Amino acid sequence: MAGLSVNKLVDGNEAVIFEYILCIISGLLLVVGIINYFRNHKKIKQSEIHIGDYKLKYEKDE
Repeated sequence: MAGLSVNKLVDGNEAVIFEYILCIISGLLLVVGIINYFRNHKKIKQSEIHIGDYKLKYEKDE
């Protein structure tokens, strides 16, 4: 993680604070990414069902 390498670049207490801030931001981005994945996964599954219904109707008409 990017936040863990800051301590090696800068000496002092500022580096520790900055390190924690970057770790918190990366954790938040991970949580948002997981939530986004499950939202999009649900939408894709619903779209596949919707498209499948049109396909079945089209095949019945032939």
